[in-house]
Amino acid sequence: MAHSGARRAIEVTCQVARENEAYGEFAGSDVIRRLLGEPGGAAIPNLRMLVSYGLLEKTGTARGHRRAYYRVVDLAGTEQALRLL
Repeated sequence: MAHSGARRAIEVTCQVARENEAYGEFAGSDVIRRLLGEPGGAAIPNLRMLVSYGLLEKTGTARGHRRAYYRVVDLAGTEQALRLL
């Protein structure tokens, strides 16, 4: 994954997490859909890589395990790290 693509994926993930803060989790498809709507398309096909980085935690699934839900492990820390890059 290209550095700029990973950064953008993390930025969008943080935006979606903030928008869904009241629920405590968000659908990964919301992040991917938003990335696909941007010029150049999605930088990543799913959020598994962000889970492997330790930025996200999978909280569950729905719709016959076809929709995954996540939470950002440290949203404020992740946003601060993005500002420092």
